[in-house]
Amino acid sequence: MPTLSRSQLARRTGLAKLEVEDLAREVASQREQIEHGPARRSRADSLEMVEAIAEKLEVLAETLAVSVGVTIEQAASILEVSQPTVRKWLRERLLERVPESRPAQVTPDSVIAVREILGRVRAGYPGRAWTRALAAYLHDRDLQDQPWLREGVAAFRAGKFAES
Repeated sequence: MPTLSRSQLARRTGLAKLEVEDLAREVASQREQIEHGPARRSRADSLEMVEAIAEKLEVLAETLAVSVGVTIEQAASILEVSQPTVRKWLRERLLERVPESRPAQVTPDSVIAVREILGRVRAGYPGRAWTRALAAYLHDRDLQDQPWLREGVAAFRAGKFAES
């Protein structure tokens, strides 16, 4: 993803706002047709509506494809953790930093991924026990990145280890 200057980012934001407004109008129009149109829409009409919205979302995604992140404060709020925790997770590579951002920004994709992980971990563990589960997840993830483990798993799958 390209890193943009402030003025380039402002232009992209303006374009994105236009795309969002266009998409909102399309959704409102489709809603009106559903509410006041024939009682049953054909499958083809429904697919056409979904395709029109998908095309507009694709244009919006392309417009927003820039290296822009969320602040540490925003990430902490979204993840319902403290700012020091977000900084720690950046160091531990659980969250990804937007390259060359000053002050540090966190990639939206990594915030979304961690929010999903936290949702599952918090749902499965009472109280603050989820922090131990998250630490175990990070440990396992780091182990899986080790070349010796990947090589061993590949050898095992290839049948190169015989049972003793």
